[in-house]
Amino acid sequence: MQKMKIINYFFLIVLIFLNGCDQLGTQSFQPNQEIDFEKFVRFNPNKYEFKDYKKVIGNKDVISWDGSKDKGFAKTKDWKKINVTYKGKDAELIFFLNSDNSTSVSLIFKKNIKCSDYKELFPDKYINPENTQNYTSDLFFVKIPIFKSSYDFEDKRMNFYCFGRMTGKYDKKPSGSAFFSITIKNKYISKEVIALKQIECAFSYYKSLNKRENYNQNYRFLYKGTKLNKLTRSSPNFFFIDETEKKLYNEGYSTIGKIETFNENLIVSIRKLKKGKNKTTIFNKIKLDRRTGEIIMNKELYDPKDKFYKDKIMRVEYIGECQKRNSAQKF
Repeated sequence: MQKMKIINYFFLIVLIFLNGCDQLGTQSFQPNQEIDFEKFVRFNPNKYEFKDYKKVIGNKDVISWDGSKDKGFAKTKDWKKINVTYKGKDAELIFFLNSDNSTSVSLIFKKNIKCSDYKELFPDKYINPENTQNYTSDLFFVKIPIFKSSYDFEDKRMNFYCFGRMTGKYDKKPSGSAFFSITIKNKYISKEVIALKQIECAFSYYKSLNKRENYNQNYRFLYKGTKLNKLTRSSPNFFFIDETEKKLYNEGYSTIGKIETFNENLIVSIRKLKKGKNKTTIFNKIKLDRRTGEIIMNKELYDPKDKFYKDKIMRVEYIGECQKRNSAQKF
């Protein structure tokens, strides 16, 4: 009987020891250590609750969110993070509690990262051209490099994102990225990145939308109703459809307006601007029928020196046709 008690105590001690070892071994990432990318890729946030953060990043040198908005993230309830390095670069590994109570993990670089560095940061096998966007948005005074990509696993999705910065329109030396992150989330709550679709549009017809009473008295003879007129010359217009963010870009990868409708059949964007001291397009609405390829653009042009219209605004509608373009050049 005494022998049996000794054996039971022995097994109990072994069980406690093994459980302790298991607890020590469950921590996935260590603070102030180099991240193993393949280990990061294997991590599955779907198997953890936020209260289990110690199993993910431990309890040593952990920084908790203090609730301030300037340190918050979109669609996030809470987060905890540790400082790490990846390929010698300083980064933060952040364990998130998302707004839907799911968890996710992000590797966010602190500095000295350019969007073009993605080739050095992770293996090519995780970059699929069909799920990648890599372009520079031209905002007149600055050009902003942007890189987005996603890679799907069975029940999770890895997203790469870089929002870079350049100091001037003609400055080709990036000043460093403003934000570069690699995130692993539940597949069904994260965005799948879809490559931009380029289309080429040509406007063939136009008609005036100015009413007769809009004309000044001396120029009402110019009114010809809403007769459809053929354009004598039409230059091609290039647009990019962004299925990921549900946006429409111009040739400079800049949004051309606020999206009113975006679905598989129709895209409608509207851009409104205030009247300026010079000639200004104050209204531009684009309606793109994705089934037929028809494009209709309503435009209002304000000219303070105009003599034809009472309110100095020319209103016109352009009608054309679009097609998908597989190359930026024909030859």
